[in-house]
Amino acid sequence: MGHLIERLLAPLRRRLRLMVLRAVVAQVDDGKPLQLVQIVGLAGEAADDVPHLQPYGLTAVPLPGAEGLALTVGGAASHRVLVAVDDRRVRPTGLLPGEVMLYGPLGQQVHLTALGKIKIGNDTAELLDVVHQLLDYVQTKISFSNGGGPTGPPSNAAELLLTRAALELLKE
Repeated sequence: MGHLIERLLAPLRRRLRLMVLRAVVAQVDDGKPLQLVQIVGLAGEAADDVPHLQPYGLTAVPLPGAEGLALTVGGAASHRVLVAVDDRRVRPTGLLPGEVMLYGPLGQQVHLTALGKIKIGNDTAELLDVVHQLLDYVQTKISFSNGGGPTGPPSNAAELLLTRAALELLKE
């Protein structure tokens, strides 16, 4: 009797084991309304044209080698979906509790800090620094006259100085 129950439960046990899988992204097809990926499971099995379900309003094309969590709907290997992808090779670390960061593989970042600030930049310079350098360039290359307007944009030297002061406040 025990062997009969084991034999009857074996397919169900197998389907339950296969419902959640770790996988590695091999290729991505982002040219369709629903992104399709080729994934390779930890045991080396490949699956093609697996839909990559992403949060509404956000989309990304993972790099080959990124890791993901694949679900098999109803335990059927023919109905896999990839629901989460992360890439430990490029994911920024060291965020504080409650912080959020949107990032790219070349160090690009939009960082919502625990102090309520938004930092935009990359590994070498924050965007505010780049804007500050641009303002320096504009101020040195354009001659301003009081009341008569500049010889080129911007039209008000005082606005330029206020923008610089606002940037300094944001940097603190």
